[in-house]
Order: sequence, then structure tokens, then C-alpha cells
Amino acid sequence: GRFIADAEAAIRKIASHGNIPLLVGGTGLYFRGLLEGVFDEQDSAAGDDSAAAEVNNQAIKRDLRRRLEEEGSPALHRELAAVDPDSAARIHPNDAQRLLRGLEIFYSTGIPWSCHLTNQQRKSERYDTLKVGLSRPRRELYDRIDQRTRLMADQGLLAEVRKLLAMGYDRKLKAMQALGYRHILNFLDGIWDWEETLQMLARDTRHYAKRQFTWFNNDPQIQWHDVREEDTIIAGIKNFLSLNKSS
Repeated sequence: GRFIADAEAAIRKIASHGNIPLLVGGTGLYFRGLLEGVFDEQDSAAGDDSAAAEVNNQAIKRDLRRRLEEEGSPALHRELAAVDPDSAARIHPNDAQRLLRGLEIFYSTGIPWSCHLTNQQRKSERYDTLKVGLSRPRRELYDRIDQRTRLMADQGLLAEVRKLLAMGYDRKLKAMQALGYRHILNFLDGIWDWEETLQMLARDTRHYAKRQFTWFNNDPQIQWHDVREEDTIIAGIKNFLSLNKSS
């Protein structure tokens, strides 16, 4: 929600200067939220006024967090599979954050998270957008990921994680489980040596890249180009802009 609000403010500012906003990145869920909007649990909770719904939502969150500590994520994953099998199928049993979110949405609204997402996909987009997907040969992509992993290490990833721990950030925080951070934590805990840490980070980044391709390949509006097809890409953008200007 914060991303959408911040992005919309940036889009308005850029457009007010007569410029065209470019959204660049790989986080598909954020793009979807910006372009299609997000659902409001309070609106979905029929019969509740907003204040009562918020109190109820907070109580549900507290209870689910307590149960996660007492029962563990496998038990909550089985519960999610019973009420929302589609969401359970895409959420790993150890992904506590999304497990909690899936159950919270179901118990707050009475509607499975997967149904909310399906309904959201039916909405028309809120902006006129040209979606350009850039690809490159898979071997070349993986080589670049390997190079990036080494560069992150050379530029101080280990020192950064050590500093965060010294500042008091709990290693259980969701952000500390992100790519790179969790790998360095395993190195500091003696689970992997340094070379193995870099190899595992490169491997998991490759897996993440594959998941990104899977996500975006499901969007029929994306026009895919090899990154080296610069002239073709620019021609497509110019054509899109001319059509929108004339309309």
C-alpha cells in the first residue's frame, strides 16, 4: 500500500513536468497493485463498520502470530490448504509472512486470498501502459548473476550484514531473510564456508530469476524483446506514444 501511494505521487509529479514515467524492476506483485489496485479487507467484510473491522483485523493478526509461535508454520500451512488450497499451493510451508497473510485475509473477509487475486485480475488497468519485457540468453543471464554475486561480496555485503546485526536488527526479520542477507547469516553461523556462501547465493538468485520469468510470462500484455533488439524496442515505444498522443 505504501509503495502504491508513493509511486502514484511520483507518477503525478513526473507527468506534471511533461515527462513520461518509467517503471523498471522485477517485482510483479507491486506492478499489479499499482496498475490494478488492491482490495480492501474492510470493504470485503460485509456488515462491519470500518472501526469495528479494524479492531477485528488486529485481533486476528495477534491470534495468528501467537499460533505461529505455539504451533509452527507447518500447522498453519495445513490450515491454509483447507480454506484456500490455491494459495497454499503457491506458498512455501516455511514462508511465515505469507502464511499469516493468507489466513488473515480469509478470516477477516471470509473470502480466500486466491479469490481476491482472481477478482483483482479482472479489473481494468488504471493507467495506459506499454509493458516491455527484456530477455537475454539464459546462459548469459546466469553468468551475469554469478558476476553480480561476486561484485556484491567485493563491495561489502559481509560488512553490511555484520553492521545490521551490531545495530540490533533481529536475524529473524523478514528483510534479513532476503537474498544475500540470509546467505551471509549462514556464513556467520558457520553453516557454509565463504565460497559455498557465494555459490548458494548465485544459485538462489538464478532460481529467483526463473520465478520472475514465470510470473511475467503469465501477463499477455508484455511485449518481449531480446535486450539487444534496441532499435525494435525503441520503435515500439515511439509507436505506442504516438497512438496515445493522437487519441
